[in-house]
Amino acid sequence: AISLGIFKCLMEYQFESGNGDDTITRKKAVEQTIANEAPVRNNYLFFPGIKRVLITLDDPKHIAYADREGIFMELRLSQLMEYLSQEDEKVRDQYASESKNEVGAHVKTTPSLPETIEESIDHRMETLTMEAHRHSTSSNRQSTVKAPRLSTKQYATLQEVTKSAFRKLCGEITVIHTIERVRIPPWSVTGFYPVGLDLGLIKEDEYICYCGD
Repeated sequence: AISLGIFKCLMEYQFESGNGDDTITRKKAVEQTIANEAPVRNNYLFFPGIKRVLITLDDPKHIAYADREGIFMELRLSQLMEYLSQEDEKVRDQYASESKNEVGAHVKTTPSLPETIEESIDHRMETLTMEAHRHSTSSNRQSTVKAPRLSTKQYATLQEVTKSAFRKLCGEITVIHTIERVRIPPWSVTGFYPVGLDLGLIKEDEYICYCGD
């Protein structure tokens, strides 16, 4: 189980800016790095001098082959899911105690936050698969609409749980896309970003597009 002490360490961690003893906050780091035209490496923005937190699936192969350049902490998806469940349970308990009626009892039996995220991803997978099937059967031409791969689910879960957990931890988050939203293939892992938005776990203004010409 992940301890709250580790998460407090993440919240209080300050990134060295590379200018002596100066430090910069997360948002300042994002603004400064984008202003300096941070290069994109391995499909993510590379922030010189800023350490990364690595989140992997619990799959041994994913753990073994993960890029560990510049990381200072490593966590598993199951740890973040447990954290979300614990925080969700606190809210449920408080609501149930304040609502001593059928509504409060119902809240205690509804799916947990991690389960809700997974259900939303499943629903999106099914919708995209059905849409791809309709396009392929209604057109003689090769359809440009694709169904998501089966492996997409686990990586979309990793993506949305990670964003949700760190936003709940920090109170806010900055998510950077390296491609315009209209160009993100909906069947790709990145294309599952609406899950967090629709569930209210991520705010619209917390997304930044760092896009080239």
